Amino acid sequence: MRLSLPALALLCALPLPAVAVTPETEIFGQCLVGQSNGDDRILLIRWMTLAFAAHPAVQDTVSRDMSKAEEADQQVAALFTALLTERCVNEARAAVAAEGDAGAAMQKAFEMLGAVASQEAMMASEVSNALGGFIAYVDEAALMSALGQ
Repeated sequence: MRLSLPALALLCALPLPAVAVTPETEIFGQCLVGQSNGDDRILLIRWMTLAFAAHPAVQDTVSRDMSKAEEADQQVAALFTALLTERCVNEARAAVAAEGDAGAAMQKAFEMLGAVASQEAMMASEVSNALGGFIAYVDEAALMSALGQ
């Protein structure tokens, strides 16, 4: 199956339901993680955040600087290219051959990189505090009652 670059990039950005991963795709994903650094993963987080900020449901909550979005797109394109053509080229080829589908191999492997990038971002105290902010508003009594406690 031949996949266009825009379609391939979109597949790498979208989460898929958990599916079986071939050993070759697992190795490819590990290569992506191992051959990227903290700056690469922060770039991915910035890019994903800018992409999520484009959703109409959140546009009244966050502002999106289009020059920053374009800059992030360019930087992610360079990272994507380097990972696939230099840093993990052999692992990518093996994963595509094993999956029989370039899109599936890329999606599964890049999900691994995205998960690591997300975990690293959540380690920042500012992020974990923001994620836990809703706890102050949870109806603890209703929650305990629903859980039979």
